[in-house]
Amino acid sequence: MCRIFDEVAAELVLSSEHFPSYKNIMPEVHVRIVDLPILDSIQVLRRIHQNKLVRACGVVTRRSGTYPQLKLAKFTCLSCQALLGPFIQSSEEEATPSLCPFCRSNGPFHLHHEESHFRNYQRIALQELPGWVERYATVTHHEVRRCPTRACSENQRSSPPR
Repeated sequence: MCRIFDEVAAELVLSSEHFPSYKNIMPEVHVRIVDLPILDSIQVLRRIHQNKLVRACGVVTRRSGTYPQLKLAKFTCLSCQALLGPFIQSSEEEATPSLCPFCRSNGPFHLHHEESHFRNYQRIALQELPGWVERYATVTHHEVRRCPTRACSENQRSSPPR
């Protein structure tokens, strides 16, 4: 869903007569949604909320380092040295070439790092706020993959559902 917002905003801003040189400043446009009207408790988040836009409040208890994630990939065919792509990568599946259009080879293909584009991501563990937890209840926390401009929901339960 956020990808659709980004694409529409980029189309409006980058092709707009109001901001003709914005493309020189930033090649991408991202939408940031703030103050979503419904605030959910972390305890009510379930698998049905995965890949949905939700607003939750909590305390970050753990965070990983920042890692690169492949966004736009270009590959080199090792048989004919042709540059293939770009292949748009999603977080669900990795897109790779299966056949070289130049030499009709099935590979092998090597990722061309200099021509590929990456984005940063970070995993955080979000735990319920202490004031929101009922007495003697198990504290719930979720793993979230955080992209640079927005939180991508990857809610994975780490405590059993009640």
